Amino acid sequence: MSVLSTVLAMVIVLFCSMPVNAAKTRHVYNTGVVSSFANNQITIESGTYMLRPDVSVVLIVKQGNGAHYQRPGRLYDVSTGKRVHLKSRGVMVYEIVVER
Repeated sequence: MSVLSTVLAMVIVLFCSMPVNAAKTRHVYNTGVVSSFANNQITIESGTYMLRPDVSVVLIVKQGNGAHYQRPGRLYDVSTGKRVHLKSRGVMVYEIVVER
């Protein structure tokens, strides 16, 4: 009985020591075609999102032999009609991946 109560106490201490917001830090990827891009906002089929000031842009470049590779991009690379993947948390976008 003593071992069981010790293990139970350790489990309780472990869960109580975790930060409250640890479960809320997940991001999601939203994919779609850009229908609007202006004033730090981007709109795709799933909705309108706000760009963070430190948003990063990544280009996916396709080679003729079927290979794909990434290279750094700029907001200038994002435009209406391009297919993008938005890494976001809520409506805030942290990363834009642009397919070329």
